[in-house]
Amino acid sequence: MHSTQNGNILIIIPIVLIIVGISSISYWYQSNQSNKSEKTFPQETQITLDSPKESTTSVEDPIYKWNNFGVSFKKPNDFKVNEKSNSIVIKKEGQQIEISTVSTNYQTLDEYIADISTKNNLRYENKEKLIFNDKEVIKTLRLTSDQKEELTYWIYNDYGMYFVSTTDKELYEITEQVARSIQFK
Repeated sequence: MHSTQNGNILIIIPIVLIIVGISSISYWYQSNQSNKSEKTFPQETQITLDSPKESTTSVEDPIYKWNNFGVSFKKPNDFKVNEKSNSIVIKKEGQQIEISTVSTNYQTLDEYIADISTKNNLRYENKEKLIFNDKEVIKTLRLTSDQKEELTYWIYNDYGMYFVSTTDKELYEITEQVARSIQFK
């Protein structure tokens, strides 16, 4: 019986290695295909202080707590939340805003964005530095591989990058309000 178990292990190990190899190649290929079709924009930088803006979220907007990452934000009324492992999708009538996060060893937004832009061949239009809740924020626009404009608010907190983004132009103002409302524990 012992030799049957060894035989089974010798069969399972190559199968697992083949699956991992195929998955890695597929991921690499898809990443390279989407990067080749990126469009570029001229880059502008300006600094803006957190100025009061008229809010499209109401006083009654509930606070949503994303406990896994110590984040809370105002969830716009009538939007549904779908929490995933490292992102939240806020949806309403087929439109969506995504909040996602990744860990990083970088200590500033500029360092992180410069690195990710170089590695993924990304160019941003209207790069703008802002301050929300005493946190530096960078607002960017870029064309995605499927030719949609993506608005992203980049927020750095304690070796983590947080992104609030949408490709739905009708949600640009609400996306900013969600980004402005983000609080960290």
